[in-house]
Amino acid sequence: MNFFANQYVRTFAIAAAAFVFVSAAGAVRADGQILKEILDRMDGNYRTLTTVRANITMKKTDPNTGTSDTYVGVVNAIPERKKQKGQKDQKLYARIDWSKPKEVLLAVDRKYWLYRPALNQVLTGSSDTAKKNAGAGNVLSFMSATSKAQLQAEYDVKYAGQETIAGGLQVWHIELTPKTKKSYTVADMWVDPDGFPRQVRIQENSGDIVEILLTKVEKNPTIDAKIFSTAEFKGAKVIQG
Repeated sequence: MNFFANQYVRTFAIAAAAFVFVSAAGAVRADGQILKEILDRMDGNYRTLTTVRANITMKKTDPNTGTSDTYVGVVNAIPERKKQKGQKDQKLYARIDWSKPKEVLLAVDRKYWLYRPALNQVLTGSSDTAKKNAGAGNVLSFMSATSKAQLQAEYDVKYAGQETIAGGLQVWHIELTPKTKKSYTVADMWVDPDGFPRQVRIQENSGDIVEILLTKVEKNPTIDAKIFSTAEFKGAKVIQG
């Protein structure tokens, strides 16, 4: 699951002012400059982000029926990271304590465990193949620190404009189209001035739409590695997803 920073004093207002009065031809060049700025800031986020804690809201919608489910909770994560040559890569570790409904979603690399205490059961499997429970994992992979090189290697990236998301935060909107087959067809990402993805929406191959919003983001907090253990699921019925 792809789930989340340098501090910058420059704001979106500066970027907007710089490109307000451009011709149609100039707009294309401006978009390219803005996209480069976004990717550069994401690269800075990638290089400095080691842990993340935030409030999380996930909404899953079935476009065929128009029905949706909303989940609210807290996420703690250690982002996936490609190490330098000769070093071992850092796998993604993420844990979401859902309060609505009360569940725990744990992800380590590409494997997930969904613990439902009320039923005393654990659903487990691969986030790449699971049909129902991989949504958060797919989106959280985006929320991890992602380098500029990784994004450009794996996606066609398009700048889609400046927008405002929940809480009044101004963000950049980019569209990501996978260059190779994935479990989703397209992804939209909203990036803050620090280069951190605050909101992501993906359309899965099934047609379902998964949206995740992060608020009250803490960057590089101390996280006890014990929370990524499956020990608390011991005794629960295990169901392969």
